[in-house]
Amino acid sequence: MKAETINKINKGELDGESTLDFALSHAEKVKEGVLQSWFKKGASRNDKALNEFLLVEIIRSILGAEPRCFFVLLSVSRRLRALLDLKYVDDLERYKYFKRKIKNLKGRLREISKRSLGTEGDESFAF
Repeated sequence: MKAETINKINKGELDGESTLDFALSHAEKVKEGVLQSWFKKGASRNDKALNEFLLVEIIRSILGAEPRCFFVLLSVSRRLRALLDLKYVDDLERYKYFKRKIKNLKGRLREISKRSLGTEGDESFAF
């Protein structure tokens, strides 16, 4: 992260460029650390696509951008495209596909929780 950005964050003066710099710095760390190790282990195409989806979600949540706005920003910003280097979730339609898959998974887990564990489905458990 740039020293200017760090100074702006410390002063409480966060503008658009500083927010983008912060988000990209965070994405770089996530991509290097966690996601890159999954790629090295010979992950399947679906695993790689899910990793990219999670990376998009991280950046999107830091920027506070709706999916459509994020993908417009992705198409405009060379820096963002170069850093993320998306191959599987590189457009809005693929993003929506994974969003639906995750929504369906949450519903199934809730049903399993109700049936098998006897809970209301909104309680969290660690296995």
